[in-house]
Amino acid sequence: DRAYYKTYLNSYKDFKDGLITEQPILKRFLVNDITKEKLNLVHSQNPRGLGMVNDELMNFYYNINRYHKGNDLQFWLSSWSNKRTIADRIKDELPQHDYEQFVSIAGTVQPELLNEFLKGNNQFNGFFERWLFASPKVQKFATLSEQELRQSTIDNWANIIEKIMDISFEIDSIPKVLKFNEKSFKYFMDWYKTNADLVNAKNDGALFKLQGKFSIYAQRLSLILEVLNWATNNGSGMEMTKDAVEKGIKLTEYYRDISLDIYRQFVNNSVVEKKLKEQFIERLPDDKFKTQDAQKIADDIGVKRKSVFNYLQDHRVEKLEHGVYQKRQFNGTTA
Repeated sequence: DRAYYKTYLNSYKDFKDGLITEQPILKRFLVNDITKEKLNLVHSQNPRGLGMVNDELMNFYYNINRYHKGNDLQFWLSSWSNKRTIADRIKDELPQHDYEQFVSIAGTVQPELLNEFLKGNNQFNGFFERWLFASPKVQKFATLSEQELRQSTIDNWANIIEKIMDISFEIDSIPKVLKFNEKSFKYFMDWYKTNADLVNAKNDGALFKLQGKFSIYAQRLSLILEVLNWATNNGSGMEMTKDAVEKGIKLTEYYRDISLDIYRQFVNNSVVEKKLKEQFIERLPDDKFKTQDAQKIADDIGVKRKSVFNYLQDHRVEKLEHGVYQKRQFNGTTA
């Protein structure tokens, strides 16, 4: 991207100086801090696809629909499915090119914040199932390594990336399709059927939704590995081999198991949270009380102080004035 940017600056200078008549377009692979509207423009100029990198992934999450009640979330849900789109805005002289959405998002997030991905409608709209979460089983503070990365490793990786990026791409061209060969197709179908039977037998709603998306991930990851095989001269680039499919499925199951752990922990925490809230509401005094009284009750039963204000917004509690509350009366009975 840095190299493309230098080329763009030179071309833009020539355009401003009148040496070329067509305004240049910045070719790029990565974006970071960008609005959806700007992303539409950049993506239409780079229809091959983009990568969005967020060191703090929660910044991306909290910014969805931050500026207006728009369709940002729906855009990202559709992007995962590569929906073809065309973005028109009143201020645009011409409609932007139509293209198949493809933006891969990568970033890091603290384990304590993972529950955010399941709050509200995210349990039902497929948002959570679209993410791949990677978490090491053993988490220890890493020691510094005195071993340097070999230059040959750096060069090999650069060659792999360059070979893949050199694959020609035209928006209206017919894509090259890598089909399963007989062995890889049988392996994938056996895995698919086994998991379908397992999901149906368990009757687990969370597993049902995850397996639906992760069956697609198994194909995507297998394809990525097959392309990497080709880029390292270990594959023909003509078909999907059993080796790539086996490894793609192994990766899929790794990610799926982590997602299941996150979901189950969220459900368990929700049950505990509900019980604590009920206990908190029950212990509130029938007469007027202040915030500090509520905080003392919270401390006594082990409720985090940051949850107190959320609990006090319950429909069974009435705010009389700043810092003063009272339980509501229902049919002559205190809530």
